[in-house]
Amino acid sequence: MHNGLSIDDRAVSTVIGAILVLAVLTTFLTALQAYYIPSLAADHEVQHMQDVKRSFSEISSIAVSESSVDMISLPLGDGGLPLLSSLSSSGTLTMDPDAGWTEVMLTNVSRKKEKIYLDGNPKTIVNVLSVSDLVLESDNTGQYSVTISPDNSTNDTIEVQVGSVDTVNVTLHKNSTFPTSKLISAATSPPGSNVVLDLLNPAFGFKYMLEDAENTGPFTLTFDGPASGMFHVFYEKPAYTLQDRGSSVGNVSLNFSAGYFRYRASNNFWIDQELIFENGALIIGQGGCSAVRSNPFIKLDEDGSVLTLWFFDLVGEKESVSGNGMATVTMESKNHRELIYPYVENTSITMHSYAPDAFETYMYDLSGGNIYRNNDTITAWFENKTVRIIQSDMSISFV
Repeated sequence: MHNGLSIDDRAVSTVIGAILVLAVLTTFLTALQAYYIPSLAADHEVQHMQDVKRSFSEISSIAVSESSVDMISLPLGDGGLPLLSSLSSSGTLTMDPDAGWTEVMLTNVSRKKEKIYLDGNPKTIVNVLSVSDLVLESDNTGQYSVTISPDNSTNDTIEVQVGSVDTVNVTLHKNSTFPTSKLISAATSPPGSNVVLDLLNPAFGFKYMLEDAENTGPFTLTFDGPASGMFHVFYEKPAYTLQDRGSSVGNVSLNFSAGYFRYRASNNFWIDQELIFENGALIIGQGGCSAVRSNPFIKLDEDGSVLTLWFFDLVGEKESVSGNGMATVTMESKNHRELIYPYVENTSITMHSYAPDAFETYMYDLSGGNIYRNNDTITAWFENKTVRIIQSDMSISFV
C-alpha cells in the first residue's frame, strides 16, 4: 500500500493539451483582432469610398442632363463589419453655394451666337444691331414667337404655330411701318420628328422685318414659346461691331458663381478623404492636396480651336449633415444659357476655388502652361479661340 500522492499521466496531458489549445486560440484571436479585422475593415471602407465616388459621378451626369428633379442615395458611413465589428466609419456632406467664383475676360471679340432655351417664359436680347442667323428647333407642338421692338413702343412679330411634325404655319403680324407688300405668311412641312426652321428664309418675310428694324438702330428681340423649344440666334451688338466686322471689336467681362458640394470621410482604418463637386469637376482631396478625377466641363476640342466653358452655379442654402447612415441628395439642373463668341483674340479665366491644387494642375495642362496662381486663385490664358460658354443653375439639397 502506497500512502503518497500519485500523478495520473493522462490528467496531466489533458491539462497541457487544454493550455496549448487555449494558447493557440488566444494567438489566433489576437492575430484576428490585430491584423485580419483591421485589414478587412480597411477594405470595407475603401469599397465605401468607391460607392461615394460613384454617387458623385452621378451628380456630374445629372448636371449636364438638363433633366427634371433627380435623387441619389449616398452612404455617409460603411456600416461596420457584420458579425465582426460594429465600428462604422462616418462622413459629412456640405453644400456651400458661396464658396467660389469665376471671372472670364474676353479681349477683342467679334460677334456673338446664342441659344435661347425656352421654359414657358419670354426671353429677351436687348441692344441688337443685326441678326444673321435665326433658327427655331423644337420637338414640341405649340406656338412660338419672335418679337422685334425697335423702340419698345411698336412691335413686329413672327408667330410659328407647330401643330404637328408634318405642318408648321408661319404667320407675321405688322404693327410698324413695315411695307405691307413684303408681309408674307407661309406653311412648311419639315421632315423628321423635330422641327428645325430657318426663320430668315425669304419665304417667311421675317427677314425683311429685321432689315427694316436694323435701319432704325438698336432693337430688342423677345422669344417666347412652350418649354423644350429653343432658338439659335447669331447677332451683333454695338460693342462688337465695326465697319470691318472681322476686326478686333470689343471686350467682354463675365462673372459666374460656383460653390461646391463636398463629402468629407471620417474613417477608422483607411485614409480620410474628401470628394468634391465644383464647376463640373469630380475632385478627390487627401492630406491637404487635391486632384481632378473626372474632367471639369472646361475643355478644348480636338484641333484646339474651340474652348468650351461650362459653369455650374450651385443654388440653395448652405447646409451640412453628418452621420453613418444613408443620405438622400436631391438635385435639379435648370436655366441653361449658351453663348458663342466665334473669334476671341485672348481669353482669361480666373477661378477662386475650394480645390485650387486640382484646378491648377488641370488648367496648366489645358492652357499649355499659360497660368498664374495666387493662393486659392488661378488664372489661365488662351489665345485665338472660338469661345463657347454654357451656364446652368444647379440646386442641391439633402436629408
